[in-house]
Amino acid sequence: YNLFLFFFVRDRSYLFYVIYIASYGMVQMAYNGMAFEYLWPGLPAWHNISLPFLIGNAVFWMALFSKNFLHSRDHSALMDRIITAVAILSGGMMVFSVAGNYLAAIRAAMLLMVFASGVIVAAGAVVLRKGYRPARFFLISWAAFLAGMMLIALNKLSVVPSVFITEYAIQIGSALEVTLLSVGLADRINVINEEKRIAQ
Repeated sequence: YNLFLFFFVRDRSYLFYVIYIASYGMVQMAYNGMAFEYLWPGLPAWHNISLPFLIGNAVFWMALFSKNFLHSRDHSALMDRIITAVAILSGGMMVFSVAGNYLAAIRAAMLLMVFASGVIVAAGAVVLRKGYRPARFFLISWAAFLAGMMLIALNKLSVVPSVFITEYAIQIGSALEVTLLSVGLADRINVINEEKRIAQ
């Protein structure tokens, strides 16, 4: 749906969003073994390094999408530079996952994911404070995703019981994130049209 919107609207945010969601879907498939079972069953060596590589790839596209969606260059030069640094780090993560030690690479990928999530949330908060309305949906969507990550972590640490919502928290959080970001993209188009109308 969002890919079709990109072809009609020609807003790069939609393209970056589609690539980010596809990249994150690949991370989920690699994590639960579906990628090895269905996409590369004959490549065990690639499967052993695929997860940190795919995390780096997903973070890279997440950073590009966030920069474009939030117009960080216009609203906060500092946050724009930090998001750019996240994108560069994620590129380095992909190289390291291929050339480095798997255990070190997966730990670095997890740290990168946590750091990038914090940066993206902070950027959304800064841009929202500057008065950019679509940042509301951006922040709410990330809150849903991070809540899912937190629930599954607490489940694995035996802090919360193993029930449906805690077992599938990351999938539920991801689904909410995807939906809310789509709403945010639609609201962003409304804001752009409103700005054009006022300018005219």
